[in-house]
Amino acid sequence: MVDVIHIDAMQIKLTLCWVKPKVTRVLIVPAMWMLSDLHKGICQAMGWEGRGKEEFCVIENGYDRVGVSPDEEDEVYWSMLNYISLEDMFSSTKKMLYRYDIDDDWEHIVELEKRFKFPGSMAPCCIDGINASPPEDIGGPDEYRKFCRVMAKHTHKLHVQLVQKYGSFDPSKFDPELIAF
Repeated sequence: MVDVIHIDAMQIKLTLCWVKPKVTRVLIVPAMWMLSDLHKGICQAMGWEGRGKEEFCVIENGYDRVGVSPDEEDEVYWSMLNYISLEDMFSSTKKMLYRYDIDDDWEHIVELEKRFKFPGSMAPCCIDGINASPPEDIGGPDEYRKFCRVMAKHTHKLHVQLVQKYGSFDPSKFDPELIAF
């Protein structure tokens, strides 16, 4: 009889802050993932290329941020993302803040929903979510609201231009099966 190896896994929920309609993703990931892996996974789940600088902070007492905001030159911070695992990060908290593309200020709440043993080898996956992600390089939350208004109004003078650049866009569409890691 062959013993099945179980690995530690986490179900995490991503909620993109300050946008309407609400955008969420639910991911199953290995607990041994490093923060740099999570950054790549979040970008995959959101349909982004990962070109922006990212930041992770522990959240305590609502939105109080504990941690250092990195600057562009802080190579120690950026290299630390390769050495801090999700297991370590979630050892003292159930939530953290993830900022992507710091100039555009895409803030996400990353919440640990549950831990469990996963049988066999594991590939990360997206199991749920709601609504489409903002397109890469659209700007921040304010610009995304403007983008959604223009895309919803076919007679708006910028509609054709945005469709040519981003394609058709329906903020309510999302299919977790289309997310590939």
